[in-house]
Amino acid sequence: MKYISTRGKGEAISSSKAIIKGIADDGGLYVPEYFPYLYDDLKKKMGLSYEEIAYEIIKVFFDDIEENELRRVINKSYNGKFYIKEENNFLELYHGPTSAFKDAALLFLPQIMKAAKKKENIKEEVVIL
Repeated sequence: MKYISTRGKGEAISSSKAIIKGIADDGGLYVPEYFPYLYDDLKKKMGLSYEEIAYEIIKVFFDDIEENELRRVINKSYNGKFYIKEENNFLELYHGPTSAFKDAALLFLPQIMKAAKKKENIKEEVVIL
């Protein structure tokens, strides 16, 4: 999948490059060229773990990261972070270290950035502000 700027200028780039750059050259944010319809496929895979569901979704958006590496990133991000006690559940996004919703999303970001740096052969540090 390729990513384009919300401002519509510049070329489409890979997910690895987009996640490292963060902001497009024209000042826009990177978004996927299209949003695939995943609901029917996911509905058929009921009973998967949180990590397996995350993989089924994320692999579509990060198709330039090798499968084993992407699974490693997802497991490192989410393994043991969410506990299922009942059949019907809600993901409450305020149980992180700061009790804020951003903690759930930010579990994945540094891990995928490390994988993207490796893929793009980038040695410099990346700082998330």
